[in-house]
Amino acid sequence: MPFQLTYHSLASREMTGKDLKAIMNIAIENNQKLGVTGCLIYYNNFFLQILEGEKGTVLELLNKIKQDHRNEQLTLLSTDESEDRIFKDWAMSFYHLPEKRELAAEEVQIKNHLIELSDSSDKPNFTLKVFWYNVRQILLSEGYFRDSPYIGEN
Repeated sequence: MPFQLTYHSLASREMTGKDLKAIMNIAIENNQKLGVTGCLIYYNNFFLQILEGEKGTVLELLNKIKQDHRNEQLTLLSTDESEDRIFKDWAMSFYHLPEKRELAAEEVQIKNHLIELSDSSDKPNFTLKVFWYNVRQILLSEGYFRDSPYIGEN
C-alpha cells in the first residue's frame, strides 16, 4: 500500500524559473530511481509537496529535503497510506498558478487552499487528498505530460 506524505515549507529566497527547473530535474531523476511519485507546488515563496511511495524511502527523501538550503520552516502536514497513488503517472509533477491569465474557478480554489495551508499546522488528511486530487485533475486537463512540466523562464 503506497505511503503518502504532504509538507509545506518556505523558500529561503525567491525562486526563479531556472531554480524551479533545476529542482524538478533532480527530483524527476531521483524519484524515478526510488519509485517515488508526487507533485510540487510553488506559490508566493511557499512550497507544498506530496510524495508517494514506499514508506521508508519517502521518509528518507523528506530528511534530505529538510537539509536542502533552498527551503526552511518545513512542516509536515499529513502522512497516510492509500489504496492508490494520486500522481502515479509522474515521478514528480509541478503545478504553478498562471500569472498572465485569469484563474479558472478550480485554480482560485487551489490558490485559496494554498493560502490557508501556508498558515496551517494541522494534519488534514482528507482535505489534502481532495486538494491533491483537484491539482491532478487540472494538470491532466491542461495537457501536462509525464515528467515534463512547463516552468516559465523568470
